[in-house]
Amino acid sequence: MKRVVFSAAAVLAGGFVFAGSAIAARPGDVEVGAQYAITTHSESTVPDLNPDAVLVHADYYLNRHLSVQGRVSVANGNDEIRLGSERIVLKLKHIYAAYAVGHLPITGAWELYGMAGMANVKESATGTTSSATYYVSSTENKFSYGGGVRFQLNRHWLLGLEYVSYYSESSYSTSAMGVGASYRF
Repeated sequence: MKRVVFSAAAVLAGGFVFAGSAIAARPGDVEVGAQYAITTHSESTVPDLNPDAVLVHADYYLNRHLSVQGRVSVANGNDEIRLGSERIVLKLKHIYAAYAVGHLPITGAWELYGMAGMANVKESATGTTSSATYYVSSTENKFSYGGGVRFQLNRHWLLGLEYVSYYSESSYSTSAMGVGASYRF
């Protein structure tokens, strides 16, 4: 799955060698999009787990450089690891998030953006040993931030690559790397 995201990143980084002209968003513009993301759940006591997700988002532009965004995961995956005889399965239950997004047009049709806001992430883990099964569920409502780069194909269509830290504590965190497309009305 990581190969899919990194392959898409290579296409975004090197595939668009022609110069376009950035067509800036206008106040009141609305944008909707979808994204495929590989999340990384890191804990100090176990190896990283990488469930995937499909997220949808909607943005409302306050001006050329600032929008507000809401996003939600609509399809969530799981990942598993084995530690000796123990099997651990992590399931991503949902991601809900709201952000303020700053947009910085660069050369041609390229744009950098940064975002900050709040995210609600629910995950569950099931562990199985030869003698027992246990279940743990966690919901985090934390400060979230991220950023990315987008390429504007025309007035309406954009392709993008982003990194988001959904939450981070001293011994555990969840972040994501995603690739997606958006349509601006």
